[in-house]
Amino acid sequence: MRSAWIPSLFFVVICSSASSAQVPLKPAGKTDAAHASRIHFAPAVQAVIESNTPEGALARAWVRYVQGLTGEAGVQLEDVVTADVHCVELEAAGYPPGIVGLRQFREQINTGLPDESGLVTQMRFSGPGMIETELHVTGTHLGELMGHPATGRTVRFVIHTLGRFKGDRLVERWDRTDFAGLLRQLDSSPK
Repeated sequence: MRSAWIPSLFFVVICSSASSAQVPLKPAGKTDAAHASRIHFAPAVQAVIESNTPEGALARAWVRYVQGLTGEAGVQLEDVVTADVHCVELEAAGYPPGIVGLRQFREQINTGLPDESGLVTQMRFSGPGMIETELHVTGTHLGELMGHPATGRTVRFVIHTLGRFKGDRLVERWDRTDFAGLLRQLDSSPK
């Protein structure tokens, strides 16, 4: 087993919503359902993303980064992270450093949960180039994931992210996910 709950910074929320509304981000000028995203946003988060502010620009860079993680909208990982991106939690869990480890981790997630979708319920900007989010994720376990063969079960988990951007590229990240809880959901033994 590669991963465990990795401690992270305490997050203070400035942009949150208890609503479970899913407001898909649409590329500029596109409004049809064909451009709907696998990532959705609480209304307050969507407002920040659409704002013409430095925070809005950083939020849009983060959205593009997530698209690179999932391969959505034709965005490649190389387009949104630096080659030497420092993924603190992945390196601590034994993944190779840089984009190689990030790609290896995401390939495992994208294979295991190919329909993964998320709702960003909180977003905060803690300093220049810094963004923190809370992401509620749902996916169907359709491929091997962390050594567990596909179960067909729907899993749910929360990811707290903290990323540092230089321009529109991620240079450092600290993500915290309850992998122990996720693995319990994948356990195929009878309840």
